[in-house]
Amino acid sequence: MKARLRAFADLLLDTLFPEDDACVICGRRLDPEVRSRLCDACIKWTRRPFVLAEHLCPVCGRPCVAARPCHECTGRPASFGHVMPAALYREPVRSLVVGLKYGRRPDLARPLGHLMSQALDDAIYDLAVPVPLHHSHLSSRQYNQAACLAAEIGRLRGPQPVQAIIKHRQPPSQTSLDREQRLAALAGVFRPDLKASRLVRGARVLLVDDVFTTGATAYACACVLLEMGARSVDVAVAAAGMPSESPAKRALSPPR
Repeated sequence: MKARLRAFADLLLDTLFPEDDACVICGRRLDPEVRSRLCDACIKWTRRPFVLAEHLCPVCGRPCVAARPCHECTGRPASFGHVMPAALYREPVRSLVVGLKYGRRPDLARPLGHLMSQALDDAIYDLAVPVPLHHSHLSSRQYNQAACLAAEIGRLRGPQPVQAIIKHRQPPSQTSLDREQRLAALAGVFRPDLKASRLVRGARVLLVDDVFTTGATAYACACVLLEMGARSVDVAVAAAGMPSESPAKRALSPPR
């Protein structure tokens, strides 16, 4: 049954968003069987900072200078287990994320979801829960980019995509706020979708979002999932900003 559903999802996506036979990052021609829309060189390049880093922060998963939580994660309130970023929030992945989020390009969930699946390694999850949008943003964007990514991860890796959280209030812009201010601004913004409570209870949950910055949104959503009875919560994101203390720029030269 799962194989049939996955085949149907592939057919639907191919019908709505016909595949281009070029890599979305470098433009190299791809074999028609390559469904991720990414070439091997670009996959390796985007994952390179994490592969070559001497240390990864055990909380946010980003390259850091020592085998301990980076300075941005030191003292961070505990709610999620750890974060698994697929790439750094830098070009060209940044353009893919912006296109998915603001450019009416839901088809970009396929290459980004493929990168995110690469970052999950052998981890097993029961549910893929997207960070929700407030209804005002959902009506203007027409889709939730995190839900598109969760659906793609579910197609590739098997966890059931479930909308388990509701964003019932839209806080003011958080662009200029630090982590503590963002945590305060997000207090009470998210609440459980009671229709999903049975599924979340006892489940290994993968919380899915497009970008990880301060972690305030992930923290707030993970708290809701744990209150709903989730066994554990980890976080998968398409891209993450670097902790300012990290020297990982040396890993960012483009593929040849």
